[in-house]
Formats: sequence, structure tokens, C-alpha cells
Amino acid sequence: MVMHLTGYKINRHTFSISYMFAACAISIAVFTVFYSVQNFWSSRIRKLCMPLVWLGRNPLIVFAVGVCGVLEHIFQAVYWKDVTCNNLVHVYRVTFLTNTVCDHIDDCGVSLFIVTKVVFWVCACGVLFRKDIIWKL
Repeated sequence: MVMHLTGYKINRHTFSISYMFAACAISIAVFTVFYSVQNFWSSRIRKLCMPLVWLGRNPLIVFAVGVCGVLEHIFQAVYWKDVTCNNLVHVYRVTFLTNTVCDHIDDCGVSLFIVTKVVFWVCACGVLFRKDIIWKL
């Protein structure tokens, strides 16, 4: 995030030694902060990190079903009259988010759709965590 805000393009192919050291240092710092919050601080602050614990308990289901788009394709299978523009994903993404909430700003609709997916998977993993269901190989 810091690299992006300073204007450094993250998605370009610059795998130099300095870039790898900077990325490694940032990753270690973020990991240290989360580790210290989860293990050493008070229980109130620890509760803020519980969604990360939920996602960490079921990473395979989040990746296999969520990130790869399996669930999204299942929702796109439910359609009426026209396959491309009358399915659940299109109606939510274009009609509700882009046209209603964001007032025709395309990037805002896409961002809110991604946030919606993240919130859904955090809630789904929270339910699985409370029922003590862990999906593993």
C-alpha cells in the first residue's frame, strides 16, 4: 500500500534485488504486527483479528470456490430470458452497484463488488469456524 501511494507501480515486472528486499521487509513488518496483535495484546484487540483467523482456518475453500470464481459461475447459471445480462451476478454488479449505489462510476461498482465478495467469504468462514468445520486436503 505504501509503495502504491508513493507512485511505485506494483504490477510491472521489476523483480530486481531492491524490489524483492523492499517487498520482503514490508511483508515481515505486516506479519510481525499481526502476530503480536494476535498473541500478545489484550483480548479486545485480538477479537478484531478473528476474521483473519476464520479465513486462515479455511483457506482452501476461499481459494477454490471464491477466488477462482466457482461460486460466481454457479450464480451466473441462474438467469431469465438472456444469459449474459439477466443473471444474478450481472443484476447485482451492474444494475445495483454501478447504476444505483455508485451513480455510473465503473471503478466504484467493481470495487464494491470485490468488497462484497470479501465480506461474504469472511462471514462464510466465520460460520464454518463456529461449527468447527475445516476443509482440508
